[in-house]
Amino acid sequence: IVFALQRALAHGLTRQRVPADLLQVDWVDPFGQAHPIWHIDQPTLLAHPAQLEPGAVNTSATVQKLQKITLHIQTPLRLQSQGKPLGVGQLTPRALVSAVTRRAALLMEFHAGQSGWGEAAQRIAHLSQSLTDSQDLHWFDWTRYSSRQQQEMTLGGVLGNWTLHGAADTLAEIAPWLWLGQWLHVGKNASMGMGGYTLFSR
Repeated sequence: IVFALQRALAHGLTRQRVPADLLQVDWVDPFGQAHPIWHIDQPTLLAHPAQLEPGAVNTSATVQKLQKITLHIQTPLRLQSQGKPLGVGQLTPRALVSAVTRRAALLMEFHAGQSGWGEAAQRIAHLSQSLTDSQDLHWFDWTRYSSRQQQEMTLGGVLGNWTLHGAADTLAEIAPWLWLGQWLHVGKNASMGMGGYTLFSR
């Protein structure tokens, strides 16, 4: 990954292909503390945990007491229905949870060779029908230049805070999927960085 980032930055960013250097890579622990594991002056990768460690939102002691989960959406989240984007007021907890679980299940199947996640994803999506939500969201149009299409593209989605409310046992089952979604991103153009969020629970 470090090598890929170096190559991408050397190739240049933005339409003007401005070259850049990768200076440092940090590993962030479950408590949010950053630990340097690679530096341009010391290009040997330091030993570090190679797996994601669930934070407080995903511990058994915590999930039993969950009353709500809040997503702080940092890059435009674009969920769609029948090919059309869902705007503010059209988004539902089921649309969100279905998108997260479907993406996670597909990645597990195609990249980890693990089958059976599709059924689990469908069950979790069904559970999400009982959730209610409160939204503090706004629409944002994100413009980027496509080298392949040789033109600017507008990729819109919602930003802000989205809170899911429900029974503690229901949220306890849904929480691990939403936790994983922080790294996978969700929705249209997730592979381009859209649909990024961080999770808070209480």
